[in-house]
Amino acid sequence: MSLLISVAMVTASSKLWIVQSGSNDLVPALSKARIAINRVGNLDEALSRAGQGDGILALGVTPGLTVGQRKSVASKGLHIYLESPSKPSVGTALARIVVTSGWFGENLPEGRLLTIRADHVAELPGGQPLLSLSKVAGFNTAVFGLSQESWPVLAQPDGEPGVLLASAPLSCYSSLRFAPEMAWTTVWKRILGWVGVGKAVSRVQIQTSIEPSYTKIEPIKPDAATDAVRRGVGWFSKAALFLTPDSKKTFDKEASNWYDRVGPMPPGSAGDGSLGMLEGFNSQVHEGGSQYLRWWRRADCNGEAAMAHALAGRLLKDKRLGQVAHNLGDFLCFQSPFTNGPRSDPANSAYGLVGWSDPGATGTYYGDDNARFLLGMVAAESVTHEPKWDDVIARCLLANLRTSGQNGFRGDNIVQSDLDKLGWRAFYDRRLVNPSPHFESWLWACYLWAYERSHVKLFLERAKAGITVQMALPESQWRWTNGVQQERARMLLPLAWLVRVEDTPEHREWLDRVADKLLASQDRCGAIREELGPPGFGLCPPPASNAAYGMAEAPLIQENGDSCADMLYTSNFAFLGLHEAAAATGDKRLKAAEDKLADFLVRIQAKSTAHPELDGAWFRAFDFADWDVWGSDADAGWGAWSVESGWTQSWIVSVLALRQMKTNYWELTRGESIGQALAENARTMLPIGS
Repeated sequence: MSLLISVAMVTASSKLWIVQSGSNDLVPALSKARIAINRVGNLDEALSRAGQGDGILALGVTPGLTVGQRKSVASKGLHIYLESPSKPSVGTALARIVVTSGWFGENLPEGRLLTIRADHVAELPGGQPLLSLSKVAGFNTAVFGLSQESWPVLAQPDGEPGVLLASAPLSCYSSLRFAPEMAWTTVWKRILGWVGVGKAVSRVQIQTSIEPSYTKIEPIKPDAATDAVRRGVGWFSKAALFLTPDSKKTFDKEASNWYDRVGPMPPGSAGDGSLGMLEGFNSQVHEGGSQYLRWWRRADCNGEAAMAHALAGRLLKDKRLGQVAHNLGDFLCFQSPFTNGPRSDPANSAYGLVGWSDPGATGTYYGDDNARFLLGMVAAESVTHEPKWDDVIARCLLANLRTSGQNGFRGDNIVQSDLDKLGWRAFYDRRLVNPSPHFESWLWACYLWAYERSHVKLFLERAKAGITVQMALPESQWRWTNGVQQERARMLLPLAWLVRVEDTPEHREWLDRVADKLLASQDRCGAIREELGPPGFGLCPPPASNAAYGMAEAPLIQENGDSCADMLYTSNFAFLGLHEAAAATGDKRLKAAEDKLADFLVRIQAKSTAHPELDGAWFRAFDFADWDVWGSDADAGWGAWSVESGWTQSWIVSVLALRQMKTNYWELTRGESIGQALAENARTMLPIGS
């Protein structure tokens, strides 16, 4: 695009005049940078008092310039930035900011993406757009260009080189949580330089209200990992995830009226786990910087949270955390719909299985979700010494085993209606091959753990069968979900525990092969770069057009090479896998990779005083090049700014705690009483002779 914007800087003797309506984040930043500003009450006063070549910042909702005001700007050679002219507004759902000019220089080239957090923006008159609002696909760049509908957000009116108009409150970048910070710093320093701040613009710091706990290079405190556990487990209560009698009423009645049950945080104090826990924060950031919760209860997330609270409670010597773990375990095993109904009826083929989600999906049984429920509850039982959960855990292990086929694969999920029609034996006998570590591999890990504790041979046989088929296939034929890195990350745990059970050269080679592939993309800072698998094998590929953006589940990256780490699907699971693999093999290379990843996760934990409900959280996406929460927000529901209570928060907290306690999951969870319950229940739940 041709540049119509005046790039002349005003003289060193020029003044900066401020007109503001309401609060903003820019004026405090200017004051902190010791930049002299002159505040006036309205725009006419600023135009009257301004001298030749002065700059004016009109911030907040203001009317457009009158003909007389435009003449004053032109006659005095002023540079005026005018924010939010009051015109009819347009919606911004799923839209992002696209740089549509080279005005910002090489640090912010044309096509670069940013986000604003305003529910609506005003319409601007015609002119040269510098920033435009458009629904576009891409990670850092609008790969398909602007969509058909786009609106200027920052523009210069035709024939007015001294005027910049903004259609949104860009000066509220921190309170409204614009992103990424580095890009908005470039935007504002360019605007301020154009208005006339001069060399002092280098002192201006544009900071957001939520930041990583540490920079990429600053030394971290000796107790940083323990502090990360304390803040990470504290997040559950600050986010009001645990239901109370009052919020349970909202859960039962109001939440069903919200789209996808996404709604505001409940007011009042946090619960204690006895009524279960909500799923986490949805990705969308609303005007004002808040995020809404997903008002679902999930068995896997609740079990994982029980583990995190039990381990953190032991590390921090906090009995209250241990009690929360106890309450969550009792809720899951005895009071929740996840384990009751047909799942508690020995005559039903679903006996022992754990339902997926409440409300409405307790009759759907995902193997990987059952696996995380199991791993969470086994760890919680091992720390809290609650043998009353043993039968529920044992039955869930056996129920998944008897619905896994002869090749060791169970499929993505099994539903109640099919169990009722076919019976569990049909799934036990089938010869399914489903080469998807995301859905299959952690059940194999559970089976290996269960075999070691119970010596029920079928656990070992079906785990080895599935792992052998998976590893015999070239990786190019693996099904990948949001990316191939998560499939590698998921395979680490069963391969590590297979070495525990049968330490053979072949099994070590399998583990080394997967670890080598995963760690080939580990950055020097410890982050694990996301990677897409071969086209045609992905369940949730990136959007193939602007129209497809935000319409389905999707990765955080648009193409391989994008500098993004995923804390929902990859880094969280790789953290446990590397920890267990290093412990099983004594491999110093794996331990070094684990240490680097731990350092990275401690550094990127969210820090905020403005949003205490997000302090201590790990968002799904992190751009380790620009060191900020950022990614393609295309995933419907679980985008870049989502926080998952189970998969993300619980596993990172738990592995950090295991590391600080100088132990690992395999050795911590001896499981003698669970092993006894497995042997007893196997006699009635498995075919004779198995």
